[in-house]
Amino acid sequence: MGCSVNNNTGRWGGGLSVGGYGSVTLTDGSSVQGNTARNGSGGGLAVWGNVNCTLMGSSRVQNNKAGGNGGGLFSIGRTTVSLMGCSVDNNTARDWGGGLAVAGNVSVTLTGGSRVCANVVRNSSGGGVAVWDMANVVLAGGSNVQGNTGGAAGGGADCCRQRTCHNQQQHRVKQYGKPCWWWWAGCGNAAIELVNGTMLSHNRAGC
Repeated sequence: MGCSVNNNTGRWGGGLSVGGYGSVTLTDGSSVQGNTARNGSGGGLAVWGNVNCTLMGSSRVQNNKAGGNGGGLFSIGRTTVSLMGCSVDNNTARDWGGGLAVAGNVSVTLTGGSRVCANVVRNSSGGGVAVWDMANVVLAGGSNVQGNTGGAAGGGADCCRQRTCHNQQQHRVKQYGKPCWWWWAGCGNAAIELVNGTMLSHNRAGC
């Protein structure tokens, strides 16, 4: 059966913090909701070290807040994160990645119609997803990144390494009737890949 990790407060990983070696799996409609990382990262979940994290079966990461990065989920180190048919919605971060923030040698895959929607980052970039350093994010299988808001660049997604970007591709798009920049930059070895019918739409940057 699904489990609930709701309405908790911490400094790093408001709802759940998993590090070192091992794995964590949330299935069958599990809920990570209403948690707060006061001055740190990972409002809902913080995953670090060499951990495998899997969310599946309509699990939800919603309405969490981070005083740092990753309102819904923050992952750093050499972790592997898989979201299969899950939602990361309505989360808020102060700095980077309203929905997801990933850094280091991290691999993240969203499949099965997973969605990252209506998340907000207040001061910086990546309303839906923020990726930097060696991290790699793959959005596949009809996943949606939609209706997110970035405080600076990257309403939907921001890919950057230590705020210094090279080989940038700038796509001027019209969002909510207002022209904004969506930045998708190939910096270092960080990457975001969209395949198999993925939708990135109706996101807004603070421009």
